[in-house]
Amino acid sequence: MTETLRHSPEAHDTPADWGRVFGRIEQLGLPEDIHERAHDMVHYFGDGVDVEMFGRALHDVLVPDVESVPVLRTMRATNLETGEVTRSFAAPEMRADVYQRAADAIKQLDTLRTSPEDDDAFLARVANVIALTIGQAHSYENGNGRLARVSAELIRCGTEYKDDLMLIGGARERTKRELGRSLPTFIQRYESIDKGDSDEDVIAAAASLDIPLTSRKVYEEKASDIFSSTSGF
Repeated sequence: MTETLRHSPEAHDTPADWGRVFGRIEQLGLPEDIHERAHDMVHYFGDGVDVEMFGRALHDVLVPDVESVPVLRTMRATNLETGEVTRSFAAPEMRADVYQRAADAIKQLDTLRTSPEDDDAFLARVANVIALTIGQAHSYENGNGRLARVSAELIRCGTEYKDDLMLIGGARERTKRELGRSLPTFIQRYESIDKGDSDEDVIAAAASLDIPLTSRKVYEEKASDIFSSTSGF
């Protein structure tokens, strides 16, 4: 099945100016030290509005040919061969709820973080929550996927791996075509959609508050049943 997101024909996937991107990341002030970054997650994403504005600030520089203003319609994925709508993302009036669920999940995840040894696993789950939230909200005409991937990488690793950030921050089809590499998707599995898992179910699976941070294998097994990337566990 071949799917695409409906977006305007004026969006041409102009490559980002990475000098501007890294400048914006510096302005956002996400700590490079893993423990400081873990400590600051609730500060950065304490409210749904914080989650939305973090994404908007990054989208502004990652996707220079698309206005970083939420579209006032529900975004949909379609089958290119049949034109069939294969899934719908959050309606505009529901996006605030999606963002708030992410903020609430991160606050609860923070209560599971009891020692510095938990920070890596904590950041991996926060990254998945944020990436899936961006995917579920699908607020922008184009670039939602690269925004989700870069946000997740920044939360997990900061800017330690700049080459990886630039790779995953490219338009998916161009990156796959030019470099032949598959990129993490951070979207809901189509099989999960068929089972009726809601936005709330997907974000809850990404957080998995019933699984200790130290149980990485159990978390991977649960979460990968619902969302498509195992990157970042």
